[in-house]
Amino acid sequence: MGSLPPSPAKEDAHVGTPSFSAAQGPSHAARYCAQVLEALCQGCGNCARACPRQAIAVVAKKARVQSTLCDGCETCLDHCLNGALTFVACP
Repeated sequence: MGSLPPSPAKEDAHVGTPSFSAAQGPSHAARYCAQVLEALCQGCGNCARACPRQAIAVVAKKARVQSTLCDGCETCLDHCLNGALTFVACP
């Protein structure tokens, strides 16, 4: 009896490349972005200064999030003293 060739998942694991099925691929994962609760935002800019992606700017005394830049790291959440940030599925 001969041995079977290694499965693709084991082969990928061997080289350190993750293996995803078509239904579970990374493109199907939910992506979350910061959203400003305007009633709570005081426009202090702490979130904008803390954001490593520069996805937040203060405009007209309110924080604004550019969802295309936000990677959902939640750093801004830790720096908002007013609880004016939440995370939602990106548009």
